[in-house]
Amino acid sequence: MGMSNYIPSSALTKAGVCTSSARPASPYDGQVIYETDTDRTLVWNNSAWVFLSTSTANPVGLELITSVGCSAGGTASNGVVTIGSAVSSVVVTNAFNANYDSYRIVVSGGSASASTGYLTLQLGSATSNYRYQYIFGTLSNILSTTGTVTGARFDHVGVAGPLLAADIFLTNPFAAGATTINCFAGKTGNDAGPFTGFQVDTTSFTSFTLGISNSNTMTGGTIRVYGLRNS
Repeated sequence: MGMSNYIPSSALTKAGVCTSSARPASPYDGQVIYETDTDRTLVWNNSAWVFLSTSTANPVGLELITSVGCSAGGTASNGVVTIGSAVSSVVVTNAFNANYDSYRIVVSGGSASASTGYLTLQLGSATSNYRYQYIFGTLSNILSTTGTVTGARFDHVGVAGPLLAADIFLTNPFAAGATTINCFAGKTGNDAGPFTGFQVDTTSFTSFTLGISNSNTMTGGTIRVYGLRNS
């Protein structure tokens, strides 16, 4: 007799089936699940859930890093960090690892306490050796620049007010060498343009802090980190 003679067919078909917000809390290496709300199949690689979007478990390409955490300023669940209420910064942990060289950090939604602020980015605990150049156009159609070789963080990496918005590209934050950054930046209602720079410490970073300028605060919105998988 088959197993279905002893176990209801509904029980046989439910193993490994869940939603993206109800994944197994203590997965084992190699465990496979199917999410009914996203229609995607994932496997646990002993550190994170990865999508089985091709015949290989770890396809080359951008993928959401679901192992990210948040130690201050918000909460994290299944790769999505939700910004708290009236916070000046959010610390995102487990963001960078050996699986990726390049990353994309996307910030969206939420609001700022003032409408003319900008977002900032600090790598790990490093508070020096940030070098960047920001080229922007002003409301009066004047092209201008600002930058530094002695920065304590990356400024102007996104806008803050009325919505929070950033699309930041990093290369080699986990490697023990210089980290590069590129993004479209600005200050809502005032200026906008391309931002590029380096953090030159020979440090392997695994976390970052998203902040806001001018003693303003942030409420709501999300932070997602995507990695460009090497292999």
